[in-house]
Amino acid sequence: APGPELLFLDEPTAGLDQAARHLTLDLLQRLAESGMPLVLVTHHEEEIIPAVNRFLRLENGQAVRD
Repeated sequence: APGPELLFLDEPTAGLDQAARHLTLDLLQRLAESGMPLVLVTHHEEEIIPAVNRFLRLENGQAVRD
């Protein structure tokens, strides 16, 4: 079966230990590099993978950076 047209991830590393967190972010980076469109929601800016070409930061429900 073909893969998804868009991968939407809401806090994909929540509850993971450091090793699993690293593996997950590495996998997401490789998926993005292969052309898979991703929407990643996180509370941790350090989890924004290098392949991300746009991000939106919200504070109190308002966009403060785009």
